[in-house]
Amino acid sequence: MPPAYCLGSPETQRKDAAVGFHFALPNLLLSCCATLILLIIFGIKTLRAQPITAAADGTATQVTSASSNPNQFDISGGTHSGANLFHSFEQFHLNPNQIANFLTLPNIQNILGRVVSGDASFIDGFIQVTGGNSNLYLMNPAGIIFGQKATLNVPASFVATTANGIQIGDDWFSATGNQNYGALVGSPKGLAFSNSQPGSIINAGNLTTPAGEMITLVGGIVVNTGTLATPSGEITIAAVPGEKFVRLSQAGTILSFDLPVATQAELNANSPPLTPLSLQQLITQDIGSATEMMVEDGVVTLTGSGMTIPGESGTAVVSGTVDVAHQTLPTAGTIRILGDQVRVSRANINASGQQAGGTVLIGGDYQGQGILPNASSTYVSSDSEITADALQTGDGGRVIVWGDKLTAFYGEISARGGSSAGNGGFVEVSGKSDLIFRGTVDLSATNGSTGNLLLDPTNITIVDGNGVADDVQVTGDNQIRLGDNPGATFTISETALENLAGNANVTLQATNNITINDLTDNSLTFAAGTGEIQFTAGGNFLMNPGDTIASQGRKLTIAAASITAGEISTFDGASVFDGDDLRLPDVSGDVHLTATSGDINVERIFGKDIIIESINGNIRTGSISSEAANFGPGSHASLTARNGTITLNGRIRAGITNKTSDSTITIEAARFIATVPREIIEADTQGNRVADNGAIQTVTTSLYAYPGNVDPLDNPPRVGTGQILIQFANQPPTVQGTGETLITIRILQDTSFTIGTFDGTGSGTEGIIGIGAERAPSVIPLLEDNQFSAIDDAVTATGQILELEQNNARGITCDSSSTDENDDCGSLSEEDDVLEVISDSSESLQN
Repeated sequence: MPPAYCLGSPETQRKDAAVGFHFALPNLLLSCCATLILLIIFGIKTLRAQPITAAADGTATQVTSASSNPNQFDISGGTHSGANLFHSFEQFHLNPNQIANFLTLPNIQNILGRVVSGDASFIDGFIQVTGGNSNLYLMNPAGIIFGQKATLNVPASFVATTANGIQIGDDWFSATGNQNYGALVGSPKGLAFSNSQPGSIINAGNLTTPAGEMITLVGGIVVNTGTLATPSGEITIAAVPGEKFVRLSQAGTILSFDLPVATQAELNANSPPLTPLSLQQLITQDIGSATEMMVEDGVVTLTGSGMTIPGESGTAVVSGTVDVAHQTLPTAGTIRILGDQVRVSRANINASGQQAGGTVLIGGDYQGQGILPNASSTYVSSDSEITADALQTGDGGRVIVWGDKLTAFYGEISARGGSSAGNGGFVEVSGKSDLIFRGTVDLSATNGSTGNLLLDPTNITIVDGNGVADDVQVTGDNQIRLGDNPGATFTISETALENLAGNANVTLQATNNITINDLTDNSLTFAAGTGEIQFTAGGNFLMNPGDTIASQGRKLTIAAASITAGEISTFDGASVFDGDDLRLPDVSGDVHLTATSGDINVERIFGKDIIIESINGNIRTGSISSEAANFGPGSHASLTARNGTITLNGRIRAGITNKTSDSTITIEAARFIATVPREIIEADTQGNRVADNGAIQTVTTSLYAYPGNVDPLDNPPRVGTGQILIQFANQPPTVQGTGETLITIRILQDTSFTIGTFDGTGSGTEGIIGIGAERAPSVIPLLEDNQFSAIDDAVTATGQILELEQNNARGITCDSSSTDENDDCGSLSEEDDVLEVISDSSESLQN
């Protein structure tokens, strides 16, 4: 074990716990690491005088020392086939200050070299291609290490692989054996990995290609601790599980990891697979290939972090720098980090562009879809940065961090819009089964719309505080292992969500359930900004009824099979309560709640436009306040449960506090129940300001109040115009109060009031629905032709089911007729006191 002073604090060790990583040596001091490396490296080979030798297999490769520089080895000859040039080497190494110079011609598109001896390649020098613009492929199934002094000077793309063969046309350029070079015409279209444990590739050097070109490293285990850079080009780091076929596009991009193709068996028969060195063996072969890794008790770790590198094939580890950014070219490139287990630690991954951000795919593509291979587990450390910004104009880039089983994300992602123009980019951080999110994401846009962040595992639980203690995936040995918690839920802390930038759109999407645990401070308060917040669950959305979700002015949407929530507020200032009354400070965001199959239960909602819909269930809610900015366009509240019951345990208000116009309330349900002992529906303005065309609409088959009032008006006095519509969707309707309590509908000045077709055969019991004029006379067009035609001897209602009432001697006009005594009120007909018009003196007008 290293000395204690080489270890980070217990907090640091725990914080960076990662999938399959053993953090026994986090934050090693560099001086300590250097000593340890020297102590553990064994089997060191002496520097080679002739590091590159040609294979005597008829390929006709020639390796000669340049007359002007004895450290330069010119590689010529080989075998031509179409636009391809093939080379075969017995060994291929480079010591520091040595140069491998591949000679080519303008008509050569690809140079393909293989190492046939089973001797891994240790390259700590300079590789170049001269004489043409050829791509360079280097294949050694035994393994390849690029040391800290390794560099490239190639005119086009570079590919290093530990495959057993490269498919060209319908034939193979195999790692060993004789070749039918005449059949190898065209571009490479696949790589064959025949071993169950393919060879490894390690890069600790500085590998670069020209702008727009590609760097591809494909092996069983691939580790980068150095620099990979190609401005506006493509970089792919792909770790391949054994016995796979890697399909390539025409341009050479990796498309998929497939099962072995039929001709791969023929390849294996003609070229038996070599047995590669293990990762541990590979990094202990040559001190000149120092790679910032060390071995202790057979375990490989990254120095400086203590991160364990799993020894299984399919492991991709990225540290150091991976860069496809460009300061002058209009767009950035693409970075792909692929494998069954993907680890990103102490990494700087950059895909920024002048006019648009690039693409970074870590562990897979969007939601794990497409043909790109998906990681089982993906980890990004807290000291890793992923950038896909648009620098000047254009939109931010696209960043995906994916794991089929588990993703643990602690790092930083930036996909910002251009400083002059452009929108924020798109980021998805997801573990299909299990996700830990402790990082930060910046999707801001100075002169555009914010970007979108998507988190979409199977289940989501938002835990109290910073939530570290609730990361059940972190075990006592500072490891997170697949299988430690099979099918566990994604946990994200309250603090992590509250620290997300307010100008980023945030989507938390779960295949099953989203649960917010009981919060100590009783509030999940998002940062203020313009970004929208969306919770989407295929199952249930659950939170403690005593807790609050506060979006501080941002639109908030919750969609789930059923929703149980506490208080939901989108207002961006302090709200003041006076009993059940609410005084709201300023403009807010919208609130949308949708339940696809179950019920919606919510304690209280404050927002601008509020839409609540239960497609096949019920809605139960407390107070709802829908407010817009002072004197601005109106606010709107809508409750819909066409196949269920809406139960209101509070008041619904729209446009009351902030003097807005055109505010509306719409309620549509099979059954509507109000339980509060006061006015329950208000849509008006404050003071003497006019609320033009404000409306309340209720569509229902049943209206209940226990006891309650439907009231679009409250003190202080208000004036305005508007409309109230209560329409019974099906017959017969039911209007019911409790005991002798009236269901009162009070309306404001010059307001039209319409009850749709009202069938008196309804079975209303024990109650009266009252319509009162509070201020000056109101126009109440109750009557249309045959509107009450169903009222006949078959009436079964008990008591009065409709009452028109005047308060304080203010008149009610009925179908252009006054309610003064003996005045005609239209063609009303009533029997058995079913319909009555009452004045202050309780005089009835029979029609």
